[in-house]
Amino acid sequence: MMSCQTAGSLFATFAMGVSLAHSQVSPTSGFVSSADTRLSVHAQGGQIVLKSVASRLSPQEWSSRVPIETHLVSLATYGRKRVALAWRVHRLESSKTERVVRITFKCDSPKLVAVSEWKAALRSGPIEHSLTITNAGLAPVEIPLQKSLAWSFDRSPNQLLEAWWVEKPAGRPSPTGIHADPLGPDFSYTVLSEPYESDQRAYSEDWHDRDAVPWVSVHDRSARSGWYAGVEFSGRVSIQLKPHGPNRVDCVMGIADEPEGAKPFRTVIRPGEAYALPTVFLGTYKGTVDDGCNQMTRWVDTALRPKAIDTRYPLLTLNSWGSGMAVDSNLARSMMTDAAELGIEQFHIDAGWFRTVGDWRPNPAKFPEGIAKTSSAAHALGLRFGLWIGWTQGGIGNFSEDRQMALSVHDPLRRDWFAQNYSADWKPADFVGADLCMASADAIHWCTSMLSRAIDEYHIDMLEHDQRMIVDECIRKDHGHTTSKGDIAYRAALGYYQVYDTLRKQHPDLMFEDCVNGGRVIDFGVVKRVHYISIADSYFPLANRRAIFDMTYVVPAAMCECYVMEIPIKSLGEFKSMLRSGLMGWCSIMQDPAKWSPEERNAATREFTNYKKRIRPLIRFGNVFHVSERPDGVRWDGMQFASQDGMKSILFAFRGSTTVGEHTYRLQGLNPNRRYRVEYEDGDLPAATMSGSDILNKGIAIHLGEPDTSQLVFLTAD
Repeated sequence: MMSCQTAGSLFATFAMGVSLAHSQVSPTSGFVSSADTRLSVHAQGGQIVLKSVASRLSPQEWSSRVPIETHLVSLATYGRKRVALAWRVHRLESSKTERVVRITFKCDSPKLVAVSEWKAALRSGPIEHSLTITNAGLAPVEIPLQKSLAWSFDRSPNQLLEAWWVEKPAGRPSPTGIHADPLGPDFSYTVLSEPYESDQRAYSEDWHDRDAVPWVSVHDRSARSGWYAGVEFSGRVSIQLKPHGPNRVDCVMGIADEPEGAKPFRTVIRPGEAYALPTVFLGTYKGTVDDGCNQMTRWVDTALRPKAIDTRYPLLTLNSWGSGMAVDSNLARSMMTDAAELGIEQFHIDAGWFRTVGDWRPNPAKFPEGIAKTSSAAHALGLRFGLWIGWTQGGIGNFSEDRQMALSVHDPLRRDWFAQNYSADWKPADFVGADLCMASADAIHWCTSMLSRAIDEYHIDMLEHDQRMIVDECIRKDHGHTTSKGDIAYRAALGYYQVYDTLRKQHPDLMFEDCVNGGRVIDFGVVKRVHYISIADSYFPLANRRAIFDMTYVVPAAMCECYVMEIPIKSLGEFKSMLRSGLMGWCSIMQDPAKWSPEERNAATREFTNYKKRIRPLIRFGNVFHVSERPDGVRWDGMQFASQDGMKSILFAFRGSTTVGEHTYRLQGLNPNRRYRVEYEDGDLPAATMSGSDILNKGIAIHLGEPDTSQLVFLTAD
């Protein structure tokens, strides 16, 4: 079992070709830099001090005259005794290029080694900080909550600061979604990201109930610059922004405090174990919040997201869930034929193909020839083949027939893998079962083995995981976690990571979709394991536009999957608007195209051709600009994608139910000194030529005579 990240990950920077110089000066300091951010790090005793966060693109520096420290845990339980920990700085290593700083601390009783590593993974982008505590002794050591990073900056009364954070769209995007709150002397907020959001919270209209992506940005409106930070973990984590006196703001990142009223957090580090705290990142930017987010998401796409072997990424996908659990081989064959004719690139069978929850063999009544026959038919049509498996869910099926593919809560050898006990009369739902605790070493082994066999036997090109992956409540005492919610989620998240990290090594061409009931696990830990994320569990046009609007602040657009469901359509314009609401990221059509009229089919073919030839390159490699207010279904809304050199761009313009038939969009990211050819996809408007300066300052006026319709505008520099 991988109870924590291995110590070998601490020395991965040597693979980057970075050599570290050794210093034994105490106290110790060092600098770590990327092209846009430079951090000054200081260590003394059991403290790590981030003295300054400086922008290399502007004169701005975020620092405090009296900075907060990241304190290493000062108490532990060892040999059934509560003992004080006496940390000392052992050494500091830093690279001449300022790419890496590594500080090693030691404690003699009990024998512990802590390593604080700061690195710039890429030339441009944020700085990552990892903190690992290794038990070098012979007995377990129990410690309280250790944060990954605490730092602070001073604000002046003249600064117009805003604190930005983003809700997870989850079941349905709330009316708020994006938060940009004035960061005054009394501002205090904790951005909490949990491993799973309940239905009550996931569909709540009140933003106070909603879970958040573990990310914040502080934007200085007067200086047009700012900083951003995130946590690379899928457990129970938080980012706290809180005042300290009239001028200082503290930022604390890492595993979240236990809920109010619960016992304090605790975890046990076993002999030889390297307890790796969630990695965090911190970067600065110059310009607008969009500029900062584009800088960050490019880094996420390059440094975090698994490499996609298929160069067409993101792929146009046809998904069977529009027919729900009714999918069978006949419907699948029909949909695959339509997909190939329409120019779609992947066919994805969602839930409904299996025998029962927990028994991941094909239902013989629906797929009498098996899943492999269907996937082979998809491949013959030139399509990739995806399959839904809720692999952390157990059921009540006949586990004695094929114990490698079937998981039952009544199996006496496996019932302790589950997070709780289930009564003899318990039954799963159609596609929801009993939650495994992925902190269980046996559960990790079974899931990895089952999935690897399914991938091979069913010829899967893309694996979708759904339902709860990571629990934060478990009654078991032999899974390696304590009773703390944060520790249960931490250990379960590592188990989930181990399964997918192993599968990626075994099947390097395989793609992964993160669903988890749509948009309930969106963080920078899961981003390192999957190629795209179902960002919401509501699929109508407004929900899709809200979800993509929100998520493109923090996740690369190409990773943001929108399912396009069948809705009542009054006109061809509404049909195209429905499709376009899902074509601003990874688009999965969740409809049976056999139901489309010839006119709709022709329109869809053209939309898909535009997507592959003109839109996708900008989604994949370009910048994203939020050129309207957040969609509300009434006003006009819009999104713009532009190449990084500003030579090409596309505007998605949507009219809501408003009676106002014209709207002007001021675009961004273009060259004011170039002239642009402006082409309109719909209507009989001729192509025009406009100066970049006019487009940026005066804008482009769009007229739509019908509510709930849209326009695509393509811009190409002469």
